[in-house]
Amino acid sequence: MKITKRDIGVLMILVGILVAFLVYQTSFKTTMEEVEALQNEQNKLRSQIKDLEPIKANAPFYQSEMARYEKEIEDLVAAYPVDIIYEDGIMYIVNLMEEVDVDFSTLTVKPAANNVISSVEGNAKRYSLTCAELSGRYDADDYDSLKELLDYIYQNGEFKNTITSVSMLFDDKEGNITGSLNVNMYVLTDGTKIYTPVEIPIDFTDDENTGVECIFGETVEAEETEEDR
Repeated sequence: MKITKRDIGVLMILVGILVAFLVYQTSFKTTMEEVEALQNEQNKLRSQIKDLEPIKANAPFYQSEMARYEKEIEDLVAAYPVDIIYEDGIMYIVNLMEEVDVDFSTLTVKPAANNVISSVEGNAKRYSLTCAELSGRYDADDYDSLKELLDYIYQNGEFKNTITSVSMLFDDKEGNITGSLNVNMYVLTDGTKIYTPVEIPIDFTDDENTGVECIFGETVEAEETEEDR
């Protein structure tokens, strides 16, 4: 069969139309898939907006609740000391002995910074709970004095304390009670407050607080000799 130039031209036109149709079909299918995906995403967003509308309507309530919780957290942190170091523990026991008829000896203090219990991130701050440890031996005149001691530890508002252990030994001859006592003193801080050193009320103008006149003992003035003259 003889193919003329005219037939070849018609065939080329048909091939071109077929290629254009296939390209169109492929492009159209891709476009339709993209349109379908966008429609699905739009429907998803509409569903999310519908779910968020009640939250938006209650936004003032949520904001007020957040402010209330933040205030409660601030009040809770404010109820705890910023830090507890050696001096705080010593002065605590000094004040305790002034309030109750109990003597302490061999007192040891573990600062709170050395005993981290837990920490948590919240409200753009890092809250840290630590615990100072006090331990020592006590001597109470009687059982009532011991009860006053324990009550003071729990009722004193300056610190948040927990008695971890206490031992008691009754002297049936003297009537006093001796033993050991261990107390945890808690610190809760957000890291923004500055620690204020405890005031140690020592009056150095008082001779009883200034120690001896000379730590090197008495001095003897050398007698003037003939050579010195």
